[in-house]
Amino acid sequence: MYAMSLLWPVLWMLRRRKGGFTALLSGLLLCSLLNTIAAASVPALNGRYLLALGGGAVNQYLLFVLVDLIFLICALLYLASSFLVAWKEGAPEHRYKGENLFFFGQIISKLSITSKTMSLTCVTLVLAIFLFIAAPVLVGWASGYLDERSMYDVQIFSRYNDVYEEADLPADSYDEVTAYLAENHIPVAGDCTFSLYLPERADFHNRVKYEFPVAAIALSDYNAIREMLGYESITLADGEFATQWKAIATEEERDSFLREHPQVQTDAGTLTLSAQPFYEDSIGETAYNSYTDVLYIFPDSVCEQMLPVMRNRYITTEEAISYDNARELEQAFTEQYPELADTGVSYSIRLSTLQVNSTKAGNFVLQAAMLYGAVVLMVICLTVLSLQQLLDAGQYRYRFSVLRKLGVEEGRIGRLVLRQLGVWFGLPIAVAILVSMVVIVYFLQTVSAEITAYIGFGTLMAQIAVTTGILVLLLICYFLSTWLLFKKAIGTAPDGRVLPV
Repeated sequence: MYAMSLLWPVLWMLRRRKGGFTALLSGLLLCSLLNTIAAASVPALNGRYLLALGGGAVNQYLLFVLVDLIFLICALLYLASSFLVAWKEGAPEHRYKGENLFFFGQIISKLSITSKTMSLTCVTLVLAIFLFIAAPVLVGWASGYLDERSMYDVQIFSRYNDVYEEADLPADSYDEVTAYLAENHIPVAGDCTFSLYLPERADFHNRVKYEFPVAAIALSDYNAIREMLGYESITLADGEFATQWKAIATEEERDSFLREHPQVQTDAGTLTLSAQPFYEDSIGETAYNSYTDVLYIFPDSVCEQMLPVMRNRYITTEEAISYDNARELEQAFTEQYPELADTGVSYSIRLSTLQVNSTKAGNFVLQAAMLYGAVVLMVICLTVLSLQQLLDAGQYRYRFSVLRKLGVEEGRIGRLVLRQLGVWFGLPIAVAILVSMVVIVYFLQTVSAEITAYIGFGTLMAQIAVTTGILVLLLICYFLSTWLLFKKAIGTAPDGRVLPV
């Protein structure tokens, strides 16, 4: 597709510029449309066929989509007057019907001198519409993700990504946290300290991004976590294993993984997939190895023979920890267990109180900033469209007075005004809506897993419907106010009476 875009100017030059600049731009417009369709289909194809794309490839295609769409907007609005001229010349039956000749003259003359302004307005409208739609997606994502991040009042976890010697792997029980809770009289309702293991010791040195080995948890530790969260315990027969999945994992990813891993090789022998192969009850996001969405569940006897690489501790308290105590505990923990220790172990602590406060504050700022920016941009664009018609009121007043002298009835003049404003508002808004739909669909496809896991498409669609209704109401208000002012400017009252000049 992009090769076609490069070849078309060469072909145009070889044909001795047949059709002029309009032909060149029309061809590039078609190429841009095809390129947009091809690039915008990448997330859907990647989700369906698991294409071998790098981690940033989808974002690169998004950049291609944005560039193509901006060019498409500018080219389409630049050529709009040419398209209308061609239609007028090619359809005499429409050109001379009623007041169409006057109508075409009004629109074509205005478009030919305001195409740049219209293009900038349309691009700004696209940004405004995207901000309106993206705000509930991002805020809902953050809010849903908060539930996954703050499932426990105190959540301690470690990572071995920078550890290169087995002797440096963590084995602490974080007793300082126990002492702090006891000292501050914070009663504990549930407490589980556990290790995460590698099925095979040789996997310890596998540090390729997105290819980290899947970690394993002992059955007793897994059941202890489930009991803390109010889930039922599970059982495994000797020689069997099961899997635990993140909320963000898709059904296709899960089914593909289970189909490819009916057995697992471990340092304690081969394990076979259980009759109940997977569990989806959320247990938080820190119980998984880096860049993985699945956790193995092995019998305790098997885990005893494997290498523990991460050490976690989850605590639930009978009452929520106060903000001051949470800040104090976090500071005390980081002083004892730095984010990156000398041994290479990465320690982290999450407290539900702090997570909830920071996320809600961040959501408020994000939503307020995006919606405020969207409203401001939308108002600016609609005001520009309105003023472009109203500023030439004197010229329009003379033109429409000529129509009246020719015997054109006020009702037909009113319909002519409505058509003119409909095209003037409708063209940039329709183009902006079409382009926004491409951008929004692409965006929703890239975060479809997060929407499914943390928001739900039903809830999101309801929020988008409300947002769309507000936008339509704003557009109607601007259109009606412009229509009334325009009719007054050309000497016609809203009820059809001719106003004195």
